[in-house]
Amino acid sequence: MKVGNDDFRIRGKIKEVAIGRDRVAAVSDQMLAIFDAATGACCHRVFKSESSVAFSHDGTSLAVGGHARVIDLQTLETRWEAKIDSSPVTYLGVDRIRWSPDDQFLAIDGYDRIVLLRAATGEVIATVHAKTEGRFAFTPTGIIFVESGRMGTMSFAGEVADLTKPDDFVIAVASDVYLMQSYNPRTPQPLRLVWRTYDGTELAGVPITTETMRMPDANCDRVALVAGDVLSINARDGSVRTLGSYDRRFKKTAFVGSRLFIGDADRGELAIIDVDTGARLDATPTAPSSLAFVGATKLACAGVSGAVIRDVATGNVVADLGQYLRVKVAGERILVWGPSGAKVFDAMGVVIAELATVPIYMGAIGFDGVVALAPSGAAA
Repeated sequence: MKVGNDDFRIRGKIKEVAIGRDRVAAVSDQMLAIFDAATGACCHRVFKSESSVAFSHDGTSLAVGGHARVIDLQTLETRWEAKIDSSPVTYLGVDRIRWSPDDQFLAIDGYDRIVLLRAATGEVIATVHAKTEGRFAFTPTGIIFVESGRMGTMSFAGEVADLTKPDDFVIAVASDVYLMQSYNPRTPQPLRLVWRTYDGTELAGVPITTETMRMPDANCDRVALVAGDVLSINARDGSVRTLGSYDRRFKKTAFVGSRLFIGDADRGELAIIDVDTGARLDATPTAPSSLAFVGATKLACAGVSGAVIRDVATGNVVADLGQYLRVKVAGERILVWGPSGAKVFDAMGVVIAELATVPIYMGAIGFDGVVALAPSGAAA
């Protein structure tokens, strides 16, 4: 892995890289490594298999998933290691670990359960056996999570409740609203998409058909339905906009800001649609695998056809960055990487630094310009 201008050896396959205020952390299936972001010096290594890493919002602590624990970044000492029934959480198969917005709590998401802990002590507040697959969010009172269409909560006091109503299938959750599919056979239009707040207030609802009930893209702000006609639904006001008629092969979709990207997975074709006007802005021969905004006016895209910067308003290419597969953006800096190496560009597409000429499979960039890279095909 590369931090700044220095290279460091990390054994095993890197699972996640996080950039904090003054540190960079990386975890692999063999170890954890922490680097000083200013000097690039490696200041801490632990040879244990890890799967997830996250800095606290105040920059003082590091949560590590795998051997679930919290590290004090000033002393680099482990404050605590989580245990359930006297057994380390290691054996639960931790997939990800995340902080609450106020850094008072941690959520650990594993292959068969989600655990809420007190961040200061590691005390387990509540445990629920649920395969959430990352579909959980912190709310002002606790955690909301989804498993197989059912929605549950864990309060910061440890109370667990099932909020699902009969015939409702929850799709996504956010801190203040959730999206569900409702079925009522006694009504003329039995299938509906409904947005509700957690106190039961319905914000919006729209009818759907059995053909469109499997949503290629859905979150708690917008939904795209593709079944010949592409529909965009705004969760906050319930407005529905038809964005155009497309061949039914277009099934892969994603929202990026005010742009909707729909693609044909088999042919690799991508259409870019303006959500506000419904205008089709551009079509590319190969769908990008990585997208990131550069400020409010540009979009960096990367995929097998290469990396480019596009104008958000028109969809036109304003700069060709070269043959790179992935992209990440921090402020006005654009990091791209792939089999040919890695570079950093500015928002105009001018090269700031060439970081590597060997294949790179993972990268991260911080707002202070610190870059972490993991080479392919060898210990990073």
